[in-house]
Amino acid sequence: MPLSPIEIAIALTAIVAGAVVQGSVGFGAGLIAAPVLLIIDQDFVPGPMLAASWSIAVLMGWHEWRAIDWKGAGIALGGRTLGMFPAALALGALSASAFSCIFATLILLAVFLSLVGWTIQPTSRNTFLVGMVSGFTGTFASMGGPPMGLLYQNEPGSRLRATLAVFFVFGGILSLTALSLAGHFGKHQLLLAAILLPGTFVGFFLSRFTAPLLDAKTTRPAVLIVSCLSALVVLGRAIW
Repeated sequence: MPLSPIEIAIALTAIVAGAVVQGSVGFGAGLIAAPVLLIIDQDFVPGPMLAASWSIAVLMGWHEWRAIDWKGAGIALGGRTLGMFPAALALGALSASAFSCIFATLILLAVFLSLVGWTIQPTSRNTFLVGMVSGFTGTFASMGGPPMGLLYQNEPGSRLRATLAVFFVFGGILSLTALSLAGHFGKHQLLLAAILLPGTFVGFFLSRFTAPLLDAKTTRPAVLIVSCLSALVVLGRAIW
């Protein structure tokens, strides 16, 4: 059933807001936009939402490419490659509510541990493992940002945003390919993604004014807040 002009306007507003958050913090478009998009058309998630996040990441990576941690991004992408295909297969076999509860619980636990002083060090092994988790959650639920955000939470804002951007650019291509091969990203989903595209450009432009506000010792709190909210949204979606 075609979307009404009002539904398209609401979807665009949601993705603009999501793009502002992702362009400022480094991730979070799915947190803001996905719940709204699911109400309009469930086919918006994961494929079209993932495609929208990918386009935002392209703009972010182009804007702050000098701050990219290429080594870390490469290692994380290796992990994401291993995590995305099981996620694509799990879309038809795994209970979405069960997975969402597990994912949300782990993110909330990681936020809690960070608040009490324990953080994940971005070693090569940890980066690979977190990349694998991000690949699974990003492909399955369009929320691959929180694991990577928590890994880089103590880095400067520009480094976090740029590194997550290049990770999402290449990882998004892999995840969308996996979804397509699994039959979850076809012509209908591609059309929905095209509807969201203008909103990603507007949101990214607006984030150029908000991102600098997070570079003065506020990146870590922003990451923890967005990660926590992401987990709560996923948990609420699973319960209700």
